[in-house]
Amino acid sequence: MLGDEVNIPFTAMLLAGGRSSRMGTDKARLVFRGEPLWRRQLATLVALGPKEILISAGSGGAFEESGCRVVPDLVRGAGPLAGVAACAAAMASEWLLVLAVDMPAMNAAFLERILSRAAAEGRGVVPLSQDRFQPLAAIYPRWIGPLAIRLLEQGQYSMQHFVRSAIAEGFAAPFDLPDAELAHFANINTPSDLDAALAGERAV
Repeated sequence: MLGDEVNIPFTAMLLAGGRSSRMGTDKARLVFRGEPLWRRQLATLVALGPKEILISAGSGGAFEESGCRVVPDLVRGAGPLAGVAACAAAMASEWLLVLAVDMPAMNAAFLERILSRAAAEGRGVVPLSQDRFQPLAAIYPRWIGPLAIRLLEQGQYSMQHFVRSAIAEGFAAPFDLPDAELAHFANINTPSDLDAALAGERAV
């Protein structure tokens, strides 16, 4: 654990089951700073001291060596919401911290802050910037699961819609992001995104 502020037991979820269609290859296995993205993100989650780590993915594959449980989506082709729903049903604690595999600039210190906010408020916390939520580096309560399943059954797969529904029902609250922290949420969707991220790392 990084510090003493987080006092809620939580499950960490690594979202690694995307189709990576724009990248042309599995993003989870892209090498960034000498290691696959999934290993880098897993290390970030381990640093927070979760009760367990679940990996949202279609199959074990390379993740089998992680020692973490791999949880398949409840609905195929439904995007991240299907992974959140599946992990919410499988988790062993009351809180679910979600981190996308393609967000290598995210760090444990920021995630610890939203965990602490969730502990203080007793509800989920989702970063917000310029009227757009960042739902894939956020924390949700376990009881968010039925909402996710209901939206999946309705064919509503949008994570933005999911978060707004969760806030409307009192399950979560927005966390306003200062502009200086937006860089944490840069994700890698295309080869040019990867080149830019690597160039940024070399420039630091």
